[in-house]
Formats: sequence, C-alpha cells, structure tokens
Amino acid sequence: MKKIIIISVLLTINSFAFAKKVKFSVDMTGLLKSSLGMHISGDFQTLAGFAGGDWMPNTTPLAQEASDTNIYTIVVDIPAFRKYEYKFVNGDQFYEAEFVPIESRVGYNFDDNRWIYIDSLANDTTSIGAIRFSQNAPKGYHLLRLLVDLRNEASIDPAGTHVAGSFQGWSPINNIMYKLNDTIEELIVYVDTLEIVSKSNQRACNSGI
Repeated sequence: MKKIIIISVLLTINSFAFAKKVKFSVDMTGLLKSSLGMHISGDFQTLAGFAGGDWMPNTTPLAQEASDTNIYTIVVDIPAFRKYEYKFVNGDQFYEAEFVPIESRVGYNFDDNRWIYIDSLANDTTSIGAIRFSQNAPKGYHLLRLLVDLRNEASIDPAGTHVAGSFQGWSPINNIMYKLNDTIEELIVYVDTLEIVSKSNQRACNSGI
C-alpha cells in the first residue's frame, strides 16, 4: 500500500515538474455580460485543478481585471510543452460559449476551438492577450496564422520548427511551431495593427501606387 502511495505521489510531482503559469484574458468591451459571470472552458481544466473535468462551462470563472475595464482574466498552472484548446463562455452554460472565428480555430476534423501551444518555462507567466470575445485578436492587434508544409522534408530537427520575423526581432528560437495535422506545422501570433498598416502603406509608396 505504501509503495502505491509513493508511486502516485511521484507521478503527480512529475506531471507538474514542467508546470507553467498561463494567463487567459477576454475583452468584453461593447458586449452585454451575463449576470452569471465570465468563464473559460477547455481541455486544461483537470490539469489546472478544477473540479468536474475538462470542458466544464461553469467551474473556471474569470475575474474582472479592474472595476473600470471590460477585461476578464484567470491565471492557471498547467504543464508546459503541450497544446491546449479552449473557449470563453459568457455565462455558465456551454451554449453561451463564443463563436470562434475560422482563423483562430484548430480547424481540423471540424474542431472549432481556440488553441495555444505552451512551449517554454522561460518566463514567469505566459499571457495570451485580452482576445476580444468571438473575435481573432486583442484590440489593436491583428492575428497572423503562419503555416509551413514539411511533407517533402526527409527529417525534422528534434529541436522543432521555428519562425523568425520582424514581428519578434528575427529570433530563430523564440517561436516554435506546432503540428496540428500530419504534415503542416503552425503558429498564431498577434501583430500590432498600426505596424501592419504602416508597412502596407510603405509597400504601396515603394511600388508607385
């Protein structure tokens, strides 16, 4: 009996050896909020210690970030180096869950959930950003979904496939991609909308338009 208890404790410790704080936020500006509160539902709820299992619409409440804002947040401790799926819920029933835009969805096998891959323990807390309810990105930002097809590659580096670009300082190690299907690896990033508009105008001027 003692051996069983010890093994159980060791497994629990091991499963959280790579725990990471993750901050989920939703922006409800301009929307009517349910009197039952804002919640988040996903496949991380059991790992984060919430009762009732995953995809429960009423067990993981979000707190208003400040009395004068429409941002609702929660910070959870969940294992890193994993992909998670989730939705925000305006109320406490699953039919009150947001309609996730196509660009933000997992998108394979009719999966309409949001997703994120937690790939690092480097920072204290990974913040997703205050995504607008039923929209693609935080206010003032634009969603970029980057995809690469690796089917013609003979082998994939064990360190993974990364993206480098002007949006993240051309670092070859900071943004790892995640394989949602057999051959395509993907990454979602949020880029300042003003930066996109500025670069678009610059290209137009350079081309003589």
